[in-house]
Amino acid sequence: MDKNTFTDLLDRYISGNASAAEKRLLEEYYEQLLKHESVDRQDADDEALRRQMLDTILSAVHQAPVRSIAPTSTRRLWLRVTAAAAIIVVVAGASLFFLEKEKPASVRAVPIKAINASLLPGSTKAVLTLGNGSTVVLDSLGNGTFAKQGNSIITKSGGHLLYGAEKSGVGETTYNILVTPNGGQYHLTLADGTEVWLNALSSIRFPASFNAAVREVQITGEVYFEVAKNVSKPFHVKVNDMTLEVLGTHFNVMAYGDEAMINTTLLEGSVKVSGGKDDELLKPGQQSVYHKTSGSISVKKADTEKALAWKNGKFIFKGDDIRTIMRQISRWYDVKVSYAGQLPSRSYSGTISKYVDASEVLKILELVGIKFKIEGANIIVL
Repeated sequence: MDKNTFTDLLDRYISGNASAAEKRLLEEYYEQLLKHESVDRQDADDEALRRQMLDTILSAVHQAPVRSIAPTSTRRLWLRVTAAAAIIVVVAGASLFFLEKEKPASVRAVPIKAINASLLPGSTKAVLTLGNGSTVVLDSLGNGTFAKQGNSIITKSGGHLLYGAEKSGVGETTYNILVTPNGGQYHLTLADGTEVWLNALSSIRFPASFNAAVREVQITGEVYFEVAKNVSKPFHVKVNDMTLEVLGTHFNVMAYGDEAMINTTLLEGSVKVSGGKDDELLKPGQQSVYHKTSGSISVKKADTEKALAWKNGKFIFKGDDIRTIMRQISRWYDVKVSYAGQLPSRSYSGTISKYVDASEVLKILELVGIKFKIEGANIIVL
């Protein structure tokens, strides 16, 4: 968004023709500027305050050449608004405004053309399959202890499922499966104390009690682990043809079927990644990339903030194309996405809360020229 477009947006705000999303962009950007600029809002009437707001924003915009930013000025602009609710980012010639909200309850849907109803964000929901094949829909189940499996009792508390030891000793190994649908996520505590978070469209198969010499689970989709340390029982994660070996560590695995790679991001401890003919030992702050086609593994410095954005309630895009963005939107909002016409070759960056309605996200993307057609729960990118 260049300065002329930004000024036009301010004019629409003054004339009362700006949309709700555009008003929020300006007002939240102004609020962030107040944290960095000497602006006095006391003893000012509404009209004076609005004029002060617009003058402050205009001054900030004209101080930074938004369309042709050199690397040093890009960094300066980013630092000025990096904690802002409205973030200006320039990537591959395309600018994006993204909104970030910390409190879901304060967010209202902003309808865009062709949307008749809000596409709501996901929530804590999952289905648990017990050892006998029976299923439990957790989001419709009340809190409390509801089942026994192996040596464990199972308790639900909100969006958290806890396996606690009822008795000691070695018994029959019973496997359970936890599955999150599109638009769902869940938190699980395994019998050994390992904490597990499942993103949308993910699953984990695990023993109700860890009786074997190796603690082994199988996953699909995207899962974050905080593994309880036990030197006598290594922890293995199986995902497709790849195996992760750990003792006690924090890491995220992104292994969706519609992605070309499986990314393992390590925050603490160490993880041995094995797949195909390759083995790699990760250090904290590193990410392994398993290429499904070739079966090879490469290691690079991790962007841990981006890798864990989903768990922290955000979408974070950094140099992503529109298909990558829309895959995440499809999973979280439980919508189907299709494409019509030639897509832009641009890449986009920015941050937005996962807890705004999909109409908010699409409206913001429309500000940079991406058009959509909505048919029920289907989004067509034009």
